[in-house]
Amino acid sequence: LLMVGIFIIGASSYSSPTNASPPSGELRALPLEFRDSDGAVAKFEQLAGRWLVVAMAYTTCGSTCPMTYGKLLELRKLLDAAGKKADIVIITFDSKTDTPQALNEFRKKKGLSDASWHLWTAPETTIRKFSALLGIKHRQNKLSGEIMHDNKIILFDPAGVRQVVLEKLSSPVSEIVDAIRK
Repeated sequence: LLMVGIFIIGASSYSSPTNASPPSGELRALPLEFRDSDGAVAKFEQLAGRWLVVAMAYTTCGSTCPMTYGKLLELRKLLDAAGKKADIVIITFDSKTDTPQALNEFRKKKGLSDASWHLWTAPETTIRKFSALLGIKHRQNKLSGEIMHDNKIILFDPAGVRQVVLEKLSSPVSEIVDAIRK
């Protein structure tokens, strides 16, 4: 029984990404290529000059990802009320399930039709590199298939420099709005 408990704990532990930041602190300098919900190539350099809110989640998550989407929707409403603009980029943890077609269906289902919403996928190696660069830990539980992960929401300024990191889902998204107002 003890061996089973150790196996379960080991199977669900997080990976330990490095705490490296994007080169020169600039998000758009990342040499990573994604696919958007239409299947087109997506890179952060295409969003240069804009405030960016970046989060990672996956569409079939039954635990914390719905709360992350809720926080991002709340943020969108606060930004709209303040007359401020920011693009919201959600990178999936689950590139096998979250194909461009699946992301497009999710977009429609959740009403994320505004052009400022970006749902991106990529090969697993790219997802791992990206999450490691941002310090977002994740790992798939081999027994349940569930992906355990951090729930960070990160704000990058128009130069691509990290400005705010909300470490917990209980963190107020108003911190992001306040940073954009400055």
